[in-house]
Amino acid sequence: MKRQQAGFTLWEFIIVIIIFGIIMVYVAPKLFMWQGTARVMKVKEVESVMRTANLGIYARAVLLGIDHEQGPVSLNMTDPDTGNPISINIRYGYAESTYDLYPLIDGVGMDGDFNFPFWADGMGVRYANTSPLGGPDSCGVEYAPSQGPMFPPNGMIPTYTLRVEGC
Repeated sequence: MKRQQAGFTLWEFIIVIIIFGIIMVYVAPKLFMWQGTARVMKVKEVESVMRTANLGIYARAVLLGIDHEQGPVSLNMTDPDTGNPISINIRYGYAESTYDLYPLIDGVGMDGDFNFPFWADGMGVRYANTSPLGGPDSCGVEYAPSQGPMFPPNGMIPTYTLRVEGC
C-alpha cells in the first residue's frame, strides 16, 4: 500500500520562503515609493482645496465690496459642515491665514492626515508625522496671504508653495 503525502517537505518549504524573499526584495521598495507618491498627491489635493476655498472667500468679498480693504476685515460666511455662521479674517479679499481657511476646508480631503494649521502664525498645513515645513524633509503646503489689492501695479494674490521633499 502506498502512503499519501500529507503536506510539504522541509525542502519545499525552504524553497518557497527563498522565492518569497527574493520577490519581496524587488517589490517592497516599490510599495514604499507608492506611499510617498500617495502623500504627494494628497498634498496637491489639499493645496487645490485651499485655493478653491480662498477663491470663494474672494468672490464673497468682491460682492460685498471689501476686496480692497487692507484688513484684517471680518467676513461672515457659513460653515459647510454644520451650517453655522463663521467669521473669517480677510486681507485684500483673501483669507489672512490658514486658521481662516480651516473652517471651510476641514474634512475636505484631510482624512485626519494633516496637522492643520500647524504654525504659530497659521501659514501652513503639514502632513502628520513629518518634519515642519521649511525643513529639508517637509511635506505640506505653505500659505502666504495677499500683500496688496488686486488692481495694478502691485496686485498680489495669495501664494501656495508645495513642500514635498519629505513625503
